[in-house]
Parts: sequence; C-alpha cells; structure tokens
Amino acid sequence: MKLLVQTAFSPRGMAAWLILLLGLLATATLWHSLLTNQQQRAQAEFELHNREVLAAIQKRLQGHDQILLSGAALFDASEQVDRDEWRNFVARLKLEQNYPGIQGVGVVKAIPAAELAVYQADAKNQQLPQIHPSGEREFYTAIMYLEPDNERNRAALGYDMFSEQVRRKAMQYAVEHNSTTISGKVTLKQEIKGPQQAGFLMYVPVFYNNRPVATAAERWAALFGFVYSPYRIDDLMQGILGNRDLMVDFTIHDGEQASDATLMHNSARWHEPEPNHKALYSSRYLIPSYGHQWLITLTSRHAFERQFESLLNWSLPLSGVAISSLLFLLVLQLLSRQQQALALAERMAKQRAESEARFHQLFLHMGQGVLIYNASAALVDVNPAALKLMGLTMAQLQGNTALPGDWQINPPQALPPAPLQSVLDVLVSGEGKTSEEIGFWHSELQSYLWCNLDLYPQFAADTQQLEKIYLVLSDITERKRVAQMKDEFVATVSHELRTPLTSISGALDLLCHQVLEDEGHAALKQHMLQVAYDNSKRLTMLINDLLDLEKIAAGGMSFDIKPQLLMPILTMSVEANQVSGSKRGIRLELTPPDEDVPVLVDSLRLQQVLANLLSNAIKFSPDNSVVRLGLSTVPGFIRISVCDSGEGIPQQFRPMIFQKFSQADASSSKRQQGTGLGLAICKELVERMQGRISFSSEEGVGSCFYVDLPTA
Repeated sequence: MKLLVQTAFSPRGMAAWLILLLGLLATATLWHSLLTNQQQRAQAEFELHNREVLAAIQKRLQGHDQILLSGAALFDASEQVDRDEWRNFVARLKLEQNYPGIQGVGVVKAIPAAELAVYQADAKNQQLPQIHPSGEREFYTAIMYLEPDNERNRAALGYDMFSEQVRRKAMQYAVEHNSTTISGKVTLKQEIKGPQQAGFLMYVPVFYNNRPVATAAERWAALFGFVYSPYRIDDLMQGILGNRDLMVDFTIHDGEQASDATLMHNSARWHEPEPNHKALYSSRYLIPSYGHQWLITLTSRHAFERQFESLLNWSLPLSGVAISSLLFLLVLQLLSRQQQALALAERMAKQRAESEARFHQLFLHMGQGVLIYNASAALVDVNPAALKLMGLTMAQLQGNTALPGDWQINPPQALPPAPLQSVLDVLVSGEGKTSEEIGFWHSELQSYLWCNLDLYPQFAADTQQLEKIYLVLSDITERKRVAQMKDEFVATVSHELRTPLTSISGALDLLCHQVLEDEGHAALKQHMLQVAYDNSKRLTMLINDLLDLEKIAAGGMSFDIKPQLLMPILTMSVEANQVSGSKRGIRLELTPPDEDVPVLVDSLRLQQVLANLLSNAIKFSPDNSVVRLGLSTVPGFIRISVCDSGEGIPQQFRPMIFQKFSQADASSSKRQQGTGLGLAICKELVERMQGRISFSSEEGVGSCFYVDLPTA
C-alpha cells in the first residue's frame, strides 16, 4: 500500500491520475450522451405529436372548405335554392357523424341598401327572420338558412354579419380574393346558454351566374352572398382530437401574438391539472389558413416526458465512477512494477524518432523527387520535390499504384518502360536500378517531361522481406530539350549552309569550264552568276539573322524610337518585296486607313519586321494569290496586319511558332527554306519597341500576323 501511495504522488503516478480523469470524463461524456440521446428522441417524438395535431386540424379545415365549396356549387347550379333544398343538402352531409364540432352550414344573402326594402318584403312572405341589428348602413347581409335547425342556430338567423368589424373583414377578403376565408376570434350569436367559447367563421362567396367576376369590383357587383359555417372552437377541437390520447397540450391564439385577448383554445382544459409541471419541450407554429393566421403553441405533458426516463440515468454515472477508480488502482500497480521497462522503451522510442526525423528532413528538402512504394507496389509517400516536378498534390497521388491518370505514361517507341514497370521489376528481382531514363506525357502541359530514374529496395532487418522501394526522379527535361534543339539547329544550319554553297560551287564550276567561254553561252553565264549571287545573299541573310539574334540577346542592338507615320514605312516595305512576289504572280495589296495615326517606332527595325512577315507570307502563299497589308485601331495601339491565303499553321506547331529555330517542317527535305529565326527576331524587335505580336490561322485557309504598336 505504501508503494502505491508513493507512486500515486510521484511524477510516475500522473498516468494513473490521467486514467482516473479520463474515466470520469468518459463517464460524464457517456452520461451526457445518454441524456442528449434521450432528449433528441423525446424532441423527435414531440415533433411527431406536433405534426399529428397540426395535420389533423388542417385536414379538418380542408374538409370544411370542401363542404362550403359544395354548397356554393349548389347555388351555381341553381340560384333559387329554397330552405327545404338547403336542409336536404346539409342533412346528406351527416355533419355530426362526419364532421363533429361544426355548428352548421348556412347561407348569407348580400343586400345592397337600395334592395333592403325588397328583401324585407320577401323575407316576410317566406317567413324568414328580419335583419338585425337595425339601423341604416350602405350594405347589409342576412343569414337566410342555417342547418341543422336547432335552438342555437335559430338565434343567429337574420343576423347582419357585415355590421360587425371582424366578420366584415373576413367577408370582404373572401370577395376581393374570390377564395375561402376564415374570420378572426368572435363570439357567435349561438352563445345563448352554457359556458361561452371563442368562435370563428368560414366563408365562401357565391356569385350570380353569367356575370363577370374577374376583378374585385365585378365580384362585388355580382355577389349573391356567402355559404358559411360557424364554429365554437372548443367543440371543433374536441371533434377533431377529442378521441385521441394526446401527449401534448396546445393553445390557439388569433393572429401572431399570444395574449389573453387573443386566446381561442387551450387543450389543457380537457384533462386534470398537472400542478408544478413545467413543460420541457415546446414549439410554436404560425399557421396561415384561409386568409388568416393562427399561432399554435404546443407543450409536452408530464406523461410524455416520463416515458423517456430510465434507470440508466443514475446507474451509468455510479458504475462509471466505480470502474474508473478500479482502473486507477490497477494502473498505479502496473506503473510501480514496470517503470524500468517504460524508461527503456522511452529511450528506444526517442532514438527511433530522432532517426526518422533526420530522414524526414532529408526527404522533404532534397532537390530530387522521391516516391516511396510498399511491397504491394502501392504509392505511400511523395516528397515536395516530386510533387513540384509532377505538378500534382499528395491527395492526387496517395494510395495509387502508378502515377495518376493525368500523367499518361505513353512514350514513343524510342522511350524506355514506364516507372511502374521498373517498380514491378524490383519487386520480382529484389535488385535496384540506376540511371534509367523515362518519359512522361503530361496531358495538362501537352509535352514530354524526361526524368532520370533510380530505384532502391529496402528489406526488413529480421526477415529480409522486401518492405519498401524508393524511386528517385531527377528532372532532365531541360537537358533533353537543349540537346534536341542543338541537333535540330545543327541539321538546319548545315542544310541552310550546304544548299547555297552547293549552288554557288556548281555555278562557278560551270563558269570555269571552257564550254561557257563562247559567246553563245552568255545567257547561261548570266544565269549561273545570278544563282551564285542569290545564294550568297541567302548566306548573308542567315549570318545576319544569327548576328541580330546574338545582339538582341546581349542587349547590344540600339533603337531609335520616335513618333512616325506608318503608311510611308508600309509603302516602302511593299515596294521592297513586290519583286519577290511578282516572280510567282503574287500581288502585295496595301489598304490605306481613313487616317494615318503616328506611332512610337524605330522605322528601320519595323521595316526589318515587315520584311520577315512579308517574306513568310509570299513564301507560303500559292501562286497568283494576294498578300494583304492593313491598318486598324485597337485600344491604345495601331495594328498592322499581314494576311496570306496559304495552307495555314499546323495546330501542334502554334505554341512554338515564336521560339528560336522553330519550324513547322524541320526535316532536311522541307519544301520551304529557312532557319526558324525570323519570327523569333520579329518578336524580340516588336517587344523592344513596346509593342506586341500575335497571329491567327486556319488550316487550309491562311494566316494573319498582327503587330500592335503604341500610339504616339
């Protein structure tokens, strides 16, 4: 016992106290969960009872609405409905059997003041009660019929309901909206004996046949009267819900506010009082009903709340405290005997954690991408460098057995196998691999990414079973790209140099032979000299392009930018290139603008740009076609357009069109000559003049290049 006490009040005993605290917290949590669950179930059950009460009330009101609508239909069929016909109609409804709580169904005649005397005479002839209360009014109503015929209903016959404000408001709403309407809280004329109840009335307007009723004014002019029902609300609620064993009490107030003045019904009167009971559950519903609103408040009864009480409410906390105490003592005993083992385990865990932390830091910060696979070839971890290389997130890669779908491993025949195959090879052989090159086709980048691949297997120290495979990726895309550009450049320049040199050599060789010394070969001599001259110009242009590109890259090219009109520059460019186009019947057409607006530009550099664009347009245009130059205005710029009707630019070449040494056809057998430097130089020159260059193209139709220059 002494050892247990010492352990309990030593730092080692904190775990035991923590277990005790957790046990008590768990007990409190379970107890709270139990009570919460009981409360939620009770709340759900309470809401179910609420919906049952509300649905019963609304259903009964809808039934009464149908009764009145059928009575109105009787008048629609025949405007002359006498007392006997009405009595027979109501008798067939069997109100007491089918609709307990309704006081009756009646007919109210609408009487304009001008027709009052006629109505009173007719009422006297038909032995109908006279209108009351008396007095002069602009509009009268009179209850003509009210069935069933009993003492209470007879007291209401002849009453002018339009003379009372609450009833009048409901009747006006029914006519103006041509709909069933209920009134606010009233005291019925039927209250002639016994305890009085709050009442209300339901009205349906009845109109003379063959009269327009589209507007409120037309409905008032065509109004015959109303079919209506009076209700004592306690009797109505008893008829609706009196035969049910309700677990809730409810009150009904007239309108949106609850007060003694607006209280219409309280169901608590139906059962014995429940002293000192405070309802645990209550809900309020504002029910819009037939042009009026009722506030219905429902509260739980004691019997309802009692069914959710349980012995677990008290046995659970007592049991939890007892079990927590026993666990506390048990943990104290274990701690006192196992302290040395725990200390050893702590040292081992600390060493392991430090080792893993060092590895993790290396894993996170190394420059190469690392993917870790388990023995099932499932991807389990990726470092940030690999995610950056792939352009993906860990969520996209986690758990995959290969690179995900948007990295489609789809190499051409020259590419080695995909990374997953390399992983599977290591799984089979148990041997690592180094310096494999792999290519990925990335669907988002629309290009190949090249990586150097190294794979290192890791085996369990005890069983020598393969545990993990480390796949290391080094990005060599740029190296590959540079090598490819170098190969293409060498091939292009070699071709561009060899072709004119061959032509020059051949022409000079012919000139050196004796066969060309005769005067008869003067034309041929001239042709050979022209060939040599043209090809020397090609060599000069190639060298100039290379020198210009080098100057631009080194920042050694100067610009004389100043405000200048464009039309003189364009005219000079057209004249300079017209001869080149005329050899193939191609005409250069310049469309002058309405107004030549000055722009900020270096005229010599712009002529160099236009020479490149016009040369390309002529080169790729069919014979006997037109190359069009034009000027237009875009916000902040003047746009020069050069349009041809050639074959257009292939879709796959468009992203690379302004790159150095880029050509749609880079083969040695290409139809059109060029180094792929012209458009790259144009882009650099235009951007150095604070302009921009773009293009549009449709294959088989032609291409347009646009140079936008800032206005002066």
